[in-house]
Amino acid sequence: MIVILGMIVPVYASIPGYSLSKSASKDTVVPGETITFSITMSNDGFVEHSILQVNDDWLNLPGFPNNGIPFTQPGTSSCSWLGGNDPVICLFDELPLDGSITVSFPFTISPANPGTYANSAYIAQATDIKAQTMITVLPSIKVITPDGDQTWQRGTAYTITWTQTGLSDTDVKILLMKGYGYNEAATIANPVSATTGSFTWTVPSDIASGTDYWVKIVSLTYPNVDGDMWSGWITIPDITPPTVMSTNPADDTMNVPVDIERITVTFSEKVGIVASDSGLKVFAPGDNQVLGTQTMNPDKDTLIFTPSSPLAYNTQYTIMVFGISDYAGNPAELYIGHFTTVPPNAVPTVTSVTIPVVPVAVGSRISPTGIFTDPDSGDAHTAIWTWADGNVQTAPIPAGDRTVTLSHAYATAGIYTIALTVKDNKGGVSDPFLAPSYIVIYDPKGGYVAGSGTIASPSGAYVANPSLTGPATFGFTSKYSTSTGKKTSTTPVGTTAFQFKLGNLDFRSTKYDWMVVSGPKVIYKGTGTINKKGTYMFMLSAIDGQIQGGNGIDRFRIKIVDKTSGKLVYDNLIGAADDANPTTVLTSGSITITKP
Repeated sequence: MIVILGMIVPVYASIPGYSLSKSASKDTVVPGETITFSITMSNDGFVEHSILQVNDDWLNLPGFPNNGIPFTQPGTSSCSWLGGNDPVICLFDELPLDGSITVSFPFTISPANPGTYANSAYIAQATDIKAQTMITVLPSIKVITPDGDQTWQRGTAYTITWTQTGLSDTDVKILLMKGYGYNEAATIANPVSATTGSFTWTVPSDIASGTDYWVKIVSLTYPNVDGDMWSGWITIPDITPPTVMSTNPADDTMNVPVDIERITVTFSEKVGIVASDSGLKVFAPGDNQVLGTQTMNPDKDTLIFTPSSPLAYNTQYTIMVFGISDYAGNPAELYIGHFTTVPPNAVPTVTSVTIPVVPVAVGSRISPTGIFTDPDSGDAHTAIWTWADGNVQTAPIPAGDRTVTLSHAYATAGIYTIALTVKDNKGGVSDPFLAPSYIVIYDPKGGYVAGSGTIASPSGAYVANPSLTGPATFGFTSKYSTSTGKKTSTTPVGTTAFQFKLGNLDFRSTKYDWMVVSGPKVIYKGTGTINKKGTYMFMLSAIDGQIQGGNGIDRFRIKIVDKTSGKLVYDNLIGAADDANPTTVLTSGSITITKP
């Protein structure tokens, strides 16, 4: 038997049709949290009891009913607690058939070791009717400072404080988070004892600015720890001014093209132009501002200046950037840089042309080589070869090369002076460079030439005494040697004699180098002596007037040069090119060209 409100109530082993249930407003809690227990008595039987008592044995739970304050609830169906270790007593009055009554009471969780705790309630008159709840107690962390709406400066130390329950002898890590997406911006401390309660941290100087930072403290032992683990919002202001990261052209760049399309300055972050008369300006000498258009790239970190017209050659320009600030209002320092444009286009210069020094047979290919210079190292070049036979060939020159070679074959015997011209991609064209000597093209089947007679040596022909004039005699034969009836030599053979008695000049050939027969004209070259002494080079040319193109008049020329000194000794067509047609008419004798 038990006593309820002064009444003696019988105790039953069981009450048919009665059932008991218990629930909690939360089954996972942290110390310091208050939850509500609800107890429901249901009668599905045939017996109606006026009063039933339910005892809640809360002692297994960490904490106290109503935060340790005894209470008595009003009403005929309610709960009460006298304090101490007494159970919470809940009375159910006039429980109707097929009905239920629910009562509830508050319970505050005290600091405790993390874990799951069982709690039972039972009907006092029938102890076998019970109900149970399972409450899981988590450790908790609460960030005390910073508490929100704070500003942290880079390079300054700040103290983070917190409280904890259930985390003795464990460690936590402290994180600086950014934004709403739980993005870790920095690790403030890891690990640090949970019971320390504070940690002082100096904000790094390189951390990005922002208004959405917050501090989070996480248990390393209980990753699901609950509580106010995060602070309010923290602002790290932007106090760093934007800086120039690069320019194009770079500072002190030389040889910038005058037709540069864009001049750019790139900053370390997004920037804006403070006023319409500020930004990126370009100045020529004398503080003359270059006209152009100023724009910004889509990322807002690069200023772009487009000149309205080409810049001047070989001129130093100044880039000036002022009146620029970032989006936080931090002004950039004045920037000044320089670049220099290219000099006016330098024209290429051909310095040499190397050609074969021996006669070349008709149809054989020759490959002369030319060398040129150009101060503008980046120019592209084209070679133009003029072959003096009516053909002109052009060929691109590989980038960086200063040597050019091209092959050509002559179809007709003759003496040719080739020329090389080089042009660049900027319109510069070199002067034609004439090869220093002739290319002699011979026809091995060209035949036999001979001549003898006299000429009137003209004034100036005899260099030692230019005023000396008078008769001179000559005689020559020249042909290609044969072997068993076939042409086998590329060197002609024969004899040449020339005598100018008034000048005591008696020339005799000793060797022929080459011979060219072309139509009515023959020209050949060799060496010999004067008055049986020394070594002299000679070139003889003659026209057979009886051959078509000879105009019916035989003509003769001989040019003699001292091989050692290079000085001219005699030339009866002085000042004319070596391959010029002779003009001196024979006063006697004849010249004969016989073709095979």
